[in-house]
Amino acid sequence: MEMRAVEDVGIGQDLTPPVPPIAVALHDSRRFINCSACFSPLASAPSFSTNANHVPSPFLLYCSPRCASLDSPLHFSSAEFHLLRQSPPSTHPDSSDLRLSLRLLHRFETLRLVSRNDGVFDRIGGLMTNRAELLRMGSDEDDEVLERIKEGARAMAAARRTRDGPHLESSSAGECAVEEAVLCLVLTNAVEVQDSAGCSVGVAVYGPSFSWINHGCSPNSSYRFSTMPCSGTVPRLLIYPASNGNELINSNLSSKFLSAIGNEEGYGPRLIVRSIKAIKKGEELLIAYIDLLQPKGMRQSELWLKYRFTCCCNRCNADPATYVDRVLQEISVVDLDNPSSTSINNFGGDFAVKKLIECFDDAVDDFMTFNNPTSCSGKLENLLIHGYANKKLKPSGEKSRERFKLHPFHHLSLNAYTTLASAYKVLASELLALSPANDTDRFKVFSISKASAAYSLLLAGSTHHLFCFEPSLIICVANFWTSAGESLLSLVRSSLWDSCLESSPSFTEFSPSSSQSCNKCKASFIWSRDLNVELSETTRQFLNCITNLTPKVWHFLINKGNYLNLVKDPIDFRWIESTEFSVLPDHAASSELKSDSETEADMDSSCVRTGLFQIGFHCLLYGSFLSSVCCTQHPPSNGDQSTQTEGYAIGTPTTVGTGAGAPQ
Repeated sequence: MEMRAVEDVGIGQDLTPPVPPIAVALHDSRRFINCSACFSPLASAPSFSTNANHVPSPFLLYCSPRCASLDSPLHFSSAEFHLLRQSPPSTHPDSSDLRLSLRLLHRFETLRLVSRNDGVFDRIGGLMTNRAELLRMGSDEDDEVLERIKEGARAMAAARRTRDGPHLESSSAGECAVEEAVLCLVLTNAVEVQDSAGCSVGVAVYGPSFSWINHGCSPNSSYRFSTMPCSGTVPRLLIYPASNGNELINSNLSSKFLSAIGNEEGYGPRLIVRSIKAIKKGEELLIAYIDLLQPKGMRQSELWLKYRFTCCCNRCNADPATYVDRVLQEISVVDLDNPSSTSINNFGGDFAVKKLIECFDDAVDDFMTFNNPTSCSGKLENLLIHGYANKKLKPSGEKSRERFKLHPFHHLSLNAYTTLASAYKVLASELLALSPANDTDRFKVFSISKASAAYSLLLAGSTHHLFCFEPSLIICVANFWTSAGESLLSLVRSSLWDSCLESSPSFTEFSPSSSQSCNKCKASFIWSRDLNVELSETTRQFLNCITNLTPKVWHFLINKGNYLNLVKDPIDFRWIESTEFSVLPDHAASSELKSDSETEADMDSSCVRTGLFQIGFHCLLYGSFLSSVCCTQHPPSNGDQSTQTEGYAIGTPTTVGTGAGAPQ
């Protein structure tokens, strides 16, 4: 199955009205923070869930009596209550997939859409289960998926037996076909619901109007979530279901499947599909099930592991590979015995890629698992500057030394920028908390804070460069520009300026209300009738302005000895050759830079702080403008820098848990 456009659609247009979910479930970590029915944050005194006999449940909370009355009966009748009671956290670290499956199965059974006599369970309620493919054993990763499904289905069946009692019909200990099928349906069709900060709060399954939209690595559509009630004119449905490119003739079938099955009340986070490119009448809608900032091989592997299909979109089939896919995996191989001999490996040897990934994972593990941002940042800086050194044996028997280095746009480089921005931010906070009055430590904290902001800006600039070649990256680019703006403005407002630098202007000069627009690029970004033209013109003006501003402050942001010294400019990448990147000597990171104090002494702190504010202001406003293409909110007008987007964030693919709609 697939979904196609009813008519010509421009960029930034809603394609569906707000679609209520069929079933939702909070992540375990959010069950006492968010309302189980509407997913909104809980107040200080939330309501406990109760069943028809007013028996409280200790597992879910609600924001209002209405939400409790809508959701609590399903909590008990679906056996979700029994699953949580019988399963210790160590057995299922996050039970959201299983709880969502139980809720979904109960709705299907109530509507008589599923029966134990069905047997194969290819589709339930019009949604593909993918059961036959997911239960097929193959690689070790396939075996892990199989065991996860089998174990989860057994836990679901046990909860349902506890609910029904031994005298009622339910699956026996060895028969879990229905539970397996619904769990496979959830793994194939569910999406991560994100809050306004972009954090995943739970999972949800939506009807065929969303789940029948197929994947593309260069999609023309995106989706977002909202808990806010509809105001004004509700968008009409601008898509229709098709099979093999032909519209479904059976209108009753279409109408039934495009409705939210079993959720007449319409509670839960609603989902809206929106165009991020111009779409012609009859053209197929495509969304991203995965992270698009991955090279082809990684995308194909993830899609096969999760959904059991091989993507054949234009981006994947391009020969030669697109520029974006080439640089996302490009590495250089340097012969250390002959430094002038450097080769470019666009697709990376398996050995080189494996070693580079191992180095990256080891660094990130220090941060995420062992809470050691210092070790993590040191390892990542070393990886970016030096790459990985390897010794190998030549055919002649001689030993040679070689070094693998990442392209500045390599997907590991982009992930490293993200991690370093976060690690340095955490490290600065920790150091400041330990010795807030120590001038030496405060200067160190200030330098670390600058590095965090610099990596945020580098990440935004790098991904924007790729966005110019692949417009479907607009969602992540919007988020990165916004993050860069927030990071830079946070640095500008820091009280550390007063203790680390002299002649610094006061904090009050850098409130958002003090500068509403830029005379050069008119950065108030007014919504026009033709968003395609507006997007192109605004982007051009923004880049012209920020390209002129950044060189004036970049050397202030970078610190001695880190990778940032190799980056001549975080926005204008003409310093990277068009077909390959220059391999810089290992000593370049330290030889070209003065000490932090010398660099800062050469600069007027007032001008630098003003320049950082101007860049941060531009980044924040441009990020908001790009986000407006992916959601209904118009860009902020003069005097309004709000970036709020209807209560829940734009749906961005994640690598954890479930993915977007089924491959139909």
